[in-house]
Amino acid sequence: MRRSGSRRCGLTPIRSSVRVWKSVKYEEVYLKAYANVPEGRASIGKHLDFYNGRRPHQSLARQTPDQAYFKALQPIPVAA
Repeated sequence: MRRSGSRRCGLTPIRSSVRVWKSVKYEEVYLKAYANVPEGRASIGKHLDFYNGRRPHQSLARQTPDQAYFKALQPIPVAA
């Protein structure tokens, strides 16, 4: 895969998604033996809710991903 010349950090989104799935594998999947696929999906879904909503991240200044995302979505006041 080649990096785009116009985007300086072209691979950053890919790296962050790889990091998320690595975390899911080591913190959830490898520690549990699921009886079936629906049980595995439900358990991984719960883990992703925890990962995004309650687990603080060092790279986000100890915020959860949800806090960082929704904080960025707040409208910026416009000067009159």
